Amino acid sequence: SGLRLGLGLALGLGFRVRVRARLRVRVTMLRRLPRLLRRPRPLMATPQALAPLAALRPAGMGGATALRGLAAVSRRAARRDAGGASTFPGEVTKLLDKLETGLKDVLEANPEFILARGELSLDVTTDVATQAGYQLVADVEAKQVTFMSPISGGHTYELSGDGRWLSTADDHDLIGLITRDLLRHARGVASF
Repeated sequence: SGLRLGLGLALGLGFRVRVRARLRVRVTMLRRLPRLLRRPRPLMATPQALAPLAALRPAGMGGATALRGLAAVSRRAARRDAGGASTFPGEVTKLLDKLETGLKDVLEANPEFILARGELSLDVTTDVATQAGYQLVADVEAKQVTFMSPISGGHTYELSGDGRWLSTADDHDLIGLITRDLLRHARGVASF
């Protein structure tokens, strides 16, 4: 019974030390919070700039995921501010030219598909009876392109600094999504 009592005290003491150490770290970080909030905020929220706040998150709340999400939001804002309004229609025209050229083989292999191109839009009708198909439309004011697909649904894209069109939701590539959807839906392979 003495061994049991000694072991119980040792385990209990170890538990208390761990709890106190964690509590001390949290209290220390909470004391630093007003100082952290008074610091001038960076123009772009990077994971490095937000690292001191990661320690404040409650356990199990996915702080790394939240930091990546904040960094993605700031990257999207930087992409939006990077391109001027005058260059956006030109970039959309380049994208539409690339898609139209890449879709030639798919259109030849699928004679039921109908391609219609507008000034800042592209429609590929895959079923004439239901008017179903793929649609790409540019919004010049928002500097975004919206892609509608019968397979993957609707997505919004912005131009990145390296010339790729990336999703505003999860940064996937527009050309990659179009390629995957066409592989599932059509005969032939697009050459983008």
